[in-house]
Amino acid sequence: MNCAIPRSAAAATVIATLEATLGAALRERPDPVSGPAYLTPTMIDGGLAPNIVPDRCEILFDRRLSPKETPETALADLARVLRELHASHGIDAELEKPIVALAGLDTAPESPVVVAAEHAVTAVLGRDIRAGGVTYSTDACYLAGTGGLPCVVLGPGSIDQAHAAVEWVELDEVVASADIYLQLALEFDRLSRGD
Repeated sequence: MNCAIPRSAAAATVIATLEATLGAALRERPDPVSGPAYLTPTMIDGGLAPNIVPDRCEILFDRRLSPKETPETALADLARVLRELHASHGIDAELEKPIVALAGLDTAPESPVVVAAEHAVTAVLGRDIRAGGVTYSTDACYLAGTGGLPCVVLGPGSIDQAHAAVEWVELDEVVASADIYLQLALEFDRLSRGD
């Protein structure tokens, strides 16, 4: 690697530059429902020993898309910044094929499945509930993106307990969810028939 900056600082420069350019741009244009998209370095791997300057470094980023973005445009933005880093700092960085590339979910608020979900949750919980957005991914991204199915993300528990050493859901929430799913099916049927 032929860098104008010390080779040992190349990975730090890549992370800092992506944060200062793409990360800042994403925060400046949040989606009105789900908020800003993310670009987060989540794993770094490289080096052979503590006393040897690494000959390579791999950085894994989690790039969460807003509903209006596509995986292709997000990858093109990353590739552009890496090209600019090569031109300005001599950093040779390659963008590899993503592990997962999912478009954001953007089901219209007036969609029958959203309206039915709001009615079902309101009926079961006894308080007015309106759909909102989240910044994490679910299987709904596959179903909406691949099959064109209108989707909502609805279930018990909190994302704060997901992907942790100890995942859990309150049993009361599981019971309420079963009631919500039944009410949702009945409400969706009613709306689709035009009642």
